[in-house]
Amino acid sequence: MNNILILVGEYKPYSTTNGNIASNIAEELKKYGYNVKILTRKNKKGLKKLEIIDGMQVYRITDLNLIIHSFCEQKIKNNKKIYKIFLLIKRVLFYFPRVLRRTSISNYYVHKIEENIKRISKKTKIDAIIPVSAPHEEIFAAMKYKKKNKKVKLLPYQLDRFSNANSLYPTKILKNIRMKNNLELELELLKECNNLLVLPPIYSHYESNRIFKEYLNKIIITEHPLIKNFKEDSTTSKNSIDIIYAGSLDLKLRNPTYLFEIMDSDKVRNGNIKLNLYSFGNCQNIIDKYKAKLGDIINDVGKVEHDIVITEMKKADILLTIGNNSDEEVPSKLFECLSFCKPIIHLYYSDNDAYLEYLKNYQYSICIKMDKNKLKENREIFYEFCKKIWNVDIKYKIIEELYEKCTPQYVSKQFIKIIEGK
Repeated sequence: MNNILILVGEYKPYSTTNGNIASNIAEELKKYGYNVKILTRKNKKGLKKLEIIDGMQVYRITDLNLIIHSFCEQKIKNNKKIYKIFLLIKRVLFYFPRVLRRTSISNYYVHKIEENIKRISKKTKIDAIIPVSAPHEEIFAAMKYKKKNKKVKLLPYQLDRFSNANSLYPTKILKNIRMKNNLELELELLKECNNLLVLPPIYSHYESNRIFKEYLNKIIITEHPLIKNFKEDSTTSKNSIDIIYAGSLDLKLRNPTYLFEIMDSDKVRNGNIKLNLYSFGNCQNIIDKYKAKLGDIINDVGKVEHDIVITEMKKADILLTIGNNSDEEVPSKLFECLSFCKPIIHLYYSDNDAYLEYLKNYQYSICIKMDKNKLKENREIFYEFCKKIWNVDIKYKIIEELYEKCTPQYVSKQFIKIIEGK
């Protein structure tokens, strides 16, 4: 039981958070002597179909949607505004197939992924498959492969909601029909897999739905394995307090307007505080508006390779996170941020924001609710926190003790127990 194939939507060098999670698990499994291969999607023009990363073979499937999107975003970043039209056309063209599907997955990609699993298995026997979602096509492609190859262990790692994720239903009219079909897919997966590993908020969906009752014993609750020691001692003197936000921004789900309104105060402007954005998404117009207004206190870098983000976060004084405008979404970015042993500012919408529970015992953090009526007060809180705590020395041992279950070492052992049948 030595050969493991991990499926994930986007992987290094242009990785998503789920790709980083897959990487952390892969690296730990490799330490235990497993032969790990990665099957992912090509999300940037110029990436190879096969290359070695961290001593592991990484296979890539071409995903035109991702490639076109990243190409247009880069052109827009370089002030070629005409690509906004191309991006809009792309969104429209890819929108209609999403609306017309019976379920919230693309059968085209499910088939494509399954065919690539078969090709890999012809070269090397596959003992276990770990599909990481979202995207969810990877999980159901692995399920189809498992049906024809019963000896292969199937261990899906579900990091995002599926049948109960509102974002997967483009129209309310078809939601009830599609949700029923999605529930049937989830039930089929539970019947077929050896075990399903999920995050705590996702488990409640299965627990509360009677159709899954017979298979709840297959579900294992785990955490985001993103806590690693990225602490680095600063050796350079600085002229400004550098705050970094790294991750996606979204007009509905994670809008940066309130953040910029906090920055738009005399104290912050004159306080040598600088916001560095390593972001992507559909909020560029908002970013451009406030860049013009606030000047060089906003450094808009855009989406870059994950290794570059890691390097810059190590240099930062404070890390910033923004909660989702939905209680249904599962947090992830926070755990990577904690790895840097830095102070954290968290902006949130809802009192049910999942980050609040994780941060309540982390004394080097502050959580600010994005309340329009408290903007003046929150500007003061933001400024005072930055000035007071930007150069504090936080030991990794504190982080490790608080968040042990969120380390790759802990979570990978959960996978190993299943793989080894312990």
